[in-house]
Amino acid sequence: MHGNLPIGIAARLGQTPLFSGLDEAAIARLSRGTREIHLKKGEILYGKGETCCGLHVVLYGQIKRYFISPQGGEKVCEILGMGDSSGEVAMFAEQPYAVSAEALTETRLLHVAKTVVLDELPRNRRLTQRMLANVSSRTHQLMSEVEAFSLHSGRQRIAGYLLRTVPEDEAGDIRMTLPTAKGVIASQLNLTQEHFSRLLGELQGLGVIAVNGRQIGIPNVAALRAEACCG
Repeated sequence: MHGNLPIGIAARLGQTPLFSGLDEAAIARLSRGTREIHLKKGEILYGKGETCCGLHVVLYGQIKRYFISPQGGEKVCEILGMGDSSGEVAMFAEQPYAVSAEALTETRLLHVAKTVVLDELPRNRRLTQRMLANVSSRTHQLMSEVEAFSLHSGRQRIAGYLLRTVPEDEAGDIRMTLPTAKGVIASQLNLTQEHFSRLLGELQGLGVIAVNGRQIGIPNVAALRAEACCG
């Protein structure tokens, strides 16, 4: 279900990472072309090949970006969470969406129209820099994932994924919750769900992690880093 909630749009827009810190006049201009969208779990935000009419910024919830292979399998490219945005590349390139997007949970987003974004960029260096940084970061992440798929084993990919949120100097016992279903993460790592579960079991058997549903314990961060490097 898509719905507009005009009250508080400017405040919500100003609290997102992409637009925070912009002056009131800039937020006011952008908010004139902004609407709020509510999606239930499983609802499609946009489909591959659809025209991109602006940016989407997640207020809360999760969105998966994915495509369907010629064989009918789903490949998850990216999971968007609170504060994440999508649409920059399609908007600037004036191309349709290259992938589809679907709500993994109940999700609220802001949609900022392409026209107001493009009108604002020439007068707002801060916004331009942030959008360039977003595109650059996504490109870097994509290249890292291509490298991982090409050169790293499944176990290395899982270990690297689990280490993404672990601070560099952390060594002690860590507890974490997988952000979404194992099948979605498996697809993101270019693994089948069965292979993903088997590799989690192998890591648990080695004492590197402890698995309880979506709860993951990491008793020895150094051992997990060794798996990410050489597993």
